[in-house]
Amino acid sequence: AAGGIKMLDGWLSSIGATVAIDVMSGALDPTNTLLPQRPMHRALFPLTATHPRISRVANPYAFELDEVALFGTAGNNVLDYAKYFPEPQPGMPSPPDKPVNEALLAMELMLRFRHAAPTAPDTLGVVPCVESDPLVMEGTAPRVFFAGNLPDFSTALIKDEVSGASARLICVPAFARTSKAVFLNLSTLACHVMSFGPTTL
Repeated sequence: AAGGIKMLDGWLSSIGATVAIDVMSGALDPTNTLLPQRPMHRALFPLTATHPRISRVANPYAFELDEVALFGTAGNNVLDYAKYFPEPQPGMPSPPDKPVNEALLAMELMLRFRHAAPTAPDTLGVVPCVESDPLVMEGTAPRVFFAGNLPDFSTALIKDEVSGASARLICVPAFARTSKAVFLNLSTLACHVMSFGPTTL
């Protein structure tokens, strides 16, 4: 594990000169296991700890980019919630303009509930809180809601029932298993997936 983090630190330092990077904590990373997960400690990244274009961020993570509000998680909340959905019945058509898999449906419901972890604390560990819930999506709904480390890429454009604005849901596949990355156009909210093989890395 230490060797992998050292390799990541070197890789981030080499590309951080050209692009801004946010490194989000995940379920298997060296940080607290309860949501919300803290950013990984700067001591793990000696080369990039003070880099101006590289940030270590929490899970979940709400931010704004080019005036577009985004909300992201490392996917552990989505996978846990999706476990409780009934199996789709054979021959039953999907409703038009609705997510077609469990992960997207989980994300749509989270956006509707304005809560990033509906199954916490029953089956998903969370930091005990008394005065406020850090997993509530404050303010208006994000225009983009993404979740990482999922089995494969999928996406849907839905309409937020409260604000009436469109919102892009994105299931980001786990790169270590799929060698796939997702690219998003912030102007149109269109996104596509790109596969990387030995010849493209």
